[in-house]
Amino acid sequence: MTSITSRVSVFPQVVKAYDHMDHEPVAIKIIKNKKPFLNQAQIEVKLLELMNKHDAENKYYIGMYIVCRL
Repeated sequence: MTSITSRVSVFPQVVKAYDHMDHEPVAIKIIKNKKPFLNQAQIEVKLLELMNKHDAENKYYIGMYIVCRL
């Protein structure tokens, strides 16, 4: 994995990784385990779902996303 954002603590960190199942590069967003950051991430996931839902031709598919707490 390679970091593609700075390490400024205010913003989430995004890393570049490789999906070995789909054989393509992916971006992984890492957020802090704090309620305001979790709430924002949940809003972002809902927006991604809405955008993908209205892309019937799968032309602008954003990809898989998983929210988990470590």
